[in-house]
Amino acid sequence: MGKHDAPKEKPQPIKLPKPTTDGDRPIKKGGK
Repeated sequence: MGKHDAPKEKPQPIKLPKPTTDGDRPIKKGGK
């Protein structure tokens, strides 16, 4: 049961670095 909870937390940290690098850049230049 513990192994099933490990893969669920893996996709979360992967989505954060993606939108922050490719999302913070275009959003900061496009917003201003």
